[in-house]
Amino acid sequence: MALVLNEEGSTSEREISKLRARNESLSARVTKLEADLHDREEKAKIHTDTMAELRVVRGDLAKLEEKKRSVDDRVAELEAAMAPANHEPEEALGLVTRADLVGKIKDIADDC
Repeated sequence: MALVLNEEGSTSEREISKLRARNESLSARVTKLEADLHDREEKAKIHTDTMAELRVVRGDLAKLEEKKRSVDDRVAELEAAMAPANHEPEEALGLVTRADLVGKIKDIADDC
């Protein structure tokens, strides 16, 4: 009978040893999975923050594009207003402002 008990004891010790090894392996796996989860949570937070910033920047970009269209339209209007008339004399081409025109008229009046 003593022989049988020793055999059972060694079997139990082997099983306990196997279970301890399995427990350590599973504990290590749980630790790794927890670290992976924490990593993913951090990445998800960064992604959420980046997407929020992207929405703000897209809104700002849309406003700036609208402002640029408005400025481009105004520039086109001014260029059209400054375009020479069909039969405009060459002397008038250099007159850009009202002050230039008044000065030219004064010069002509002084010459007469």
